[in-house]
Amino acid sequence: DAQTKLGATEERLRDAKQLNIGRLPEQTGANLQTLNGLRQQLESTNIALRGEQDRLSMVDRQLEAMRQGTEGMPLLRGNGNGDMGMAPRMKVQALEQELAAARMTYTEKHPEVIRLQEELKSAKAAAAAERARPADDRLAYLKNDPTYRQLLADQEMGRMRIREMQRAEAQALSQIALYQRRVESTPMVEQQLASLQREYDLQKAQYSDLVAKREAARMAEALERRQAVEQFRVFSPATWPKAPFSPNRLRILLGAVVLGLFLGSLGVVGREFMDRSVHDAQTLQHEYELPVLGEISTIPVALVGNGRRR
Repeated sequence: DAQTKLGATEERLRDAKQLNIGRLPEQTGANLQTLNGLRQQLESTNIALRGEQDRLSMVDRQLEAMRQGTEGMPLLRGNGNGDMGMAPRMKVQALEQELAAARMTYTEKHPEVIRLQEELKSAKAAAAAERARPADDRLAYLKNDPTYRQLLADQEMGRMRIREMQRAEAQALSQIALYQRRVESTPMVEQQLASLQREYDLQKAQYSDLVAKREAARMAEALERRQAVEQFRVFSPATWPKAPFSPNRLRILLGAVVLGLFLGSLGVVGREFMDRSVHDAQTLQHEYELPVLGEISTIPVALVGNGRRR
């Protein structure tokens, strides 16, 4: 029925959202923000990785130079007797520079020049012996060199750091690919969810309409049942009136006469009360409390009229 279909559609919509968690339209902003953060992290890791690789390359070159006996920098090394000295090749270069400086100041027979020549000769012999020494002997000799051992430790630590950074780089790339796929698939997921949502809304509206119709049918059925049970009887039939009920003309006429008399009397009384004129000497004396010196008698209207006609 409609309720079952609505429940099934609602479950499909819920399962679709659960299946596409992380790719929902409302999660697009968070995915983009995370993606930007991962890209920045990858860039920082790449910069650090290149720096570590450069340091490891420098350490490798130093170790190889020590193994070949051709160090390009003044590294100290042991001479087997517990004291520290310069490598033979470096010692030769230093003595050659000192000898050249001494010859600019002294002659060939000067004791300082002679001493430097002897030391240079011994250093060249030591350098030749160093180059002629087998590689295994030279390597065994270097293992007792603190500088060589420190470089080996730096090399191993550098390789470990590079491996860690490479793993972090691979993880960042994997996360970037994951979030990139999520962002790219969001429009398709949004379209699927919109289709399911429309279907759910339509079925919900149909279900609500059916529920409303069912309730209306139940109410109509209950009303019919009550009407079937109830019985009505006529105790007295309706009769026509013998005289008009309204208007009562006699009552209206009497009311008008009474109202006219009342209003007329009220008007006369009001006019008399509002009239402030004086008509006789007694009223004048009463109103103003003054003595009356003289009084003119009333002239009839007929005489006034005759006088005017003359």
